[in-house]
Parts: sequence; C-alpha cells; structure tokens
Amino acid sequence: MAIDWQTQRALLIDCPVGKEEVVEDAVESRGIALDTAIISHWDADHYGGIIQIVDTLAVRSLRFNYDTFFDGSNGTRALAVHRRLADDRYKHLHMGNAEEGAVGKIGNLSYTIAAPSRQHLHKALVHRDRNLASSVVFLEAHGSRIVVAGDADGRVWKALVDNGVNLDSDILRWPHHGALTHTNQGLDSAALLQYVSPSHVVVSVGSHNRYRHPQKGFIDTIRASQSHVMCTEVTPLCHKFLGREVKQCAGTVSVQLCYGGGIVVTPSTSDHEATVTGWDHARCLLSN
Repeated sequence: MAIDWQTQRALLIDCPVGKEEVVEDAVESRGIALDTAIISHWDADHYGGIIQIVDTLAVRSLRFNYDTFFDGSNGTRALAVHRRLADDRYKHLHMGNAEEGAVGKIGNLSYTIAAPSRQHLHKALVHRDRNLASSVVFLEAHGSRIVVAGDADGRVWKALVDNGVNLDSDILRWPHHGALTHTNQGLDSAALLQYVSPSHVVVSVGSHNRYRHPQKGFIDTIRASQSHVMCTEVTPLCHKFLGREVKQCAGTVSVQLCYGGGIVVTPSTSDHEATVTGWDHARCLLSN
C-alpha cells in the first residue's frame, strides 16, 4: 500500500485472501482513506481479498483488466467477484483498466501502469497464461521510484525494454514471489536487475508456499548484483523450522519516499541482516 500523507489517501496493489484485515487495520489506524485499488491480474493470491476491501473501505476507484477468465475454479471465483461488482451498491465505484498507458495521481504520489500491453492481454487469454497479463506499476514521488511487478514474466519485461521504457527504480517488488519465468524471448533475473538497478529487492513470499519460492538461483543472482534482498517470510530455503510455524523474515517492508529526495527502508539493512543471521543458511547474506 502506498500512502500520500499530504492528502491522507492511499493506493493498494493486490491483496490475497487472509490479508484483508491487515490492510483495513493499516488504513483505519492511520486515519487515511483508500483512494484506489489495482488488481494486477486474476490469480487468486493477488485479487482474492480485494472485494472485501472495496466493501469495507469505500474505495473510490478500482482498476483491473478483463484478461484471463479460464474454465476451472479460478475462473469461477473471479467471475463471482465480477458478479458482486455488477451490483448497484457499486455504481459509484469508478472502474478502469490496469494496462499499458493507465496513469493516476494521488497528491504527490503518481502511478503509471507500463504493462500489460493489449497484445499481451490477448495472448494471455488465448494461451491461458495469466502471468503474461500481469500489470507492472511504477510509483513515483519526490524524485524516487518503486516498481511493483505482480507476476509479470520475462517476456513482459523484454517488451518494456524493447519499447524504450525506463525501468530504473530505487525499489523492485520482485515478480512472482521470487521466481521469474523466462524463455529465450524474455529477460532473465540478471538482465532485469541490470535494467532496474534497485538498491533493494522485496520478495512477497509465504513460508509454506508449495512452489518452493523464492528460487535459489534468483537469490544468488541478487547477491551478485549487490542489491539488498528482503523476503517477507522465511522459507525452508534459508531456515529449517518445525510444523506449520510461520516466521517473519523482513516482515512488512515499509519504504518512505522523502520530500527532499532519497528513501528510507524499514527494516533497515542492518536490522534485517541481524534477523537473518539467526537462520540456518540465510541465502541473502553475502558471507554465506
């Protein structure tokens, strides 16, 4: 969630089921209003909690694409969300697209949606490939920049580079929870890091995700680039833990874009390193 403190309004990009109360508590405890929500694409771990947030927090604007409604359980769940949004109680909700060229501004905070293109949306539908339809959102304020990458794969990033889009950003919220699907038609992790050149890479990942994210090779690539990587939760890649216990690593990562320029990241690099020093084999430590 990105907050413009001057206007006391915020922007939310994605929310999975189970995290609605976290967003609601963050909004209510700070006395702010959630102005805009963006659904990057129709994977349940990205859109699942959005409808409750729209219900609870009187969101003014909702951006999404009609991209990849497939047969099966995910398509059924997504269609249920759209049926609810068709109700008259949402008639005052402004609904717009979340594709290439969409822009907005909330006080000093501006956002630009650089992907997906209309061509990628079409291919995503034809090939049943939701990651190809994922939005890439740039947030800018006070001369600093964050890119939130959804699940955008290497083909999306390659198209942005080919189209001359400047990817340079201070913070990269890494795509696909520490994985980057790429082919010989797309960018790999090393190339993406070279184009973005972030000081920090943030990985939103669950301790017990069944895909074994983040990928080991991805962590090694970031270490070689000298960017500081911060995962929200620790996984068996870095620490062996018992049962179904969930342990925070960096936890909730907060980034402040300062009025005079520059950024402040919480937890700090030193605090994060102090935490991961206790893991069995923390991959993000350069000394490992």
